Amino acid sequence: MKKIFLILIILVTAPTLIAQDTYNASMLSATADQQTGSISFTYVYTYTNNICWRDVTFRTFEFKNANGNWQAVGSSFTETSDAAARTKTLTFTNTDGRAFERNLELRMNLDWTVRSSSRCTSTSVRYTFNLPIIPLSIDGVTNLQATTDLCNGVDLTWNYSGSIANYSNKRVQFRRQSSGWLATNINGTNAFDATGPVGLNQTYYVQTYLVLPFNRFAFGPVVTVDGAKAGAPAAPSSIFLEQADCNGNININWGWSTSSNPGDFRIERADDSSFTQGVYSLTASGSDRQIRDNTTNSYQRYFYRVKARTTCPNNPNNFIASAPTTTVTLVGLGTPPSTTVNSVSLD
Repeated sequence: MKKIFLILIILVTAPTLIAQDTYNASMLSATADQQTGSISFTYVYTYTNNICWRDVTFRTFEFKNANGNWQAVGSSFTETSDAAARTKTLTFTNTDGRAFERNLELRMNLDWTVRSSSRCTSTSVRYTFNLPIIPLSIDGVTNLQATTDLCNGVDLTWNYSGSIANYSNKRVQFRRQSSGWLATNINGTNAFDATGPVGLNQTYYVQTYLVLPFNRFAFGPVVTVDGAKAGAPAAPSSIFLEQADCNGNININWGWSTSSNPGDFRIERADDSSFTQGVYSLTASGSDRQIRDNTTNSYQRYFYRVKARTTCPNNPNNFIASAPTTTVTLVGLGTPPSTTVNSVSLD
């Protein structure tokens, strides 16, 4: 009798992984309010299809900035939940004001994680969407002008509207080339720069911006204009003195190497090299190169220096002077006094 053996082969297969339900646009929405500077995200945070249970375990919220880069919407937010709808709403109230300068493009990144299960998968998803808001259109200043005829600085003037739509906190800031912002929070149509270099043309940058709630800002375009502080003339190139006569008078001579004459020359005399004692001054025309000092005393030592001067273009009574020449000295010579003979002895 033959024995028949049956070999039962049992195939054991791994459980089939159930693909995740798609996290779709209906599970996420966003709103924005320019006036309060708030952006709200509402999203489904948990979901089950009776086989897999999933939760949002990581989330980030971003907006595209003016440079085309994504940056975080903010760090301060309030969070509410709707258990019935299984949604959460995050409202950010300190959003960078520059987010509202253009159509608002938002992005949410999240991890859609499965609770403990060997049959379901977890994924990371990203949603990008635009909000149909009206961008803040911040006009720049108009009719920007800068002076070139003031000796004490540059006066900037412009026109602009002080409010935008429902906002009234529009401001202006300005800077000079190669400098930071010299003044901000200007609520007017003019500014003054007294710190610029003398006699050098400078480019000024003027920008409008909007102060939004929660200390946020949105910026308008930068407008430029050239201006300059009126400069002093060049200094005389040399100075030398000579005796004018035997009465102690002195001639002061100076060189001038610039093609155009200054307004005038200021000749300063003093009893000391620091020009603090016995200070006296003379004035010569811009075409002169010599002047006589008739107020000197014989056998007195004097110190002299010369400055070129010009008037401020906007104020002919206001002079600006060059650096002085090197100081030189001379003793006013004169006729020696006659001797007096009181007595004569003859041996």
